[in-house]
Amino acid sequence: MTLDDLDLPQAILPLLDDLSRARGVVAVAQGGSRACGEANFAGDWDLGVYYRGSLDLDVLARWGQVHPPGAWDGS
Repeated sequence: MTLDDLDLPQAILPLLDDLSRARGVVAVAQGGSRACGEANFAGDWDLGVYYRGSLDLDVLARWGQVHPPGAWDGS
């Protein structure tokens, strides 16, 4: 499966492209209201980044708020 196979807005594709090339990233999961189909137009994107070894946080930080491992408990 490629990004072209997914029904995503064009605005998020560059972020996902960066994540796909970031050191350490092995998978990205969508969460929050968008994953449940309950988001409105102004809703944010909650993404979980799964990685091995060290993670290139510089790639992530240029896109928005980054919570380091263990900092966010989902509540």
